[in-house]
Amino acid sequence: TKHFAGIGTRQINESGIDAIKNILFYNLEKSK
Repeated sequence: TKHFAGIGTRQINESGIDAIKNILFYNLEKSK
């Protein structure tokens, strides 16, 4: 779609990295 075309791949990568960090942090906190 037009909306996604306006998003840079760098932004997509950064949001993906943030999501991974959040999941890793959540798992770390859960395992304590």
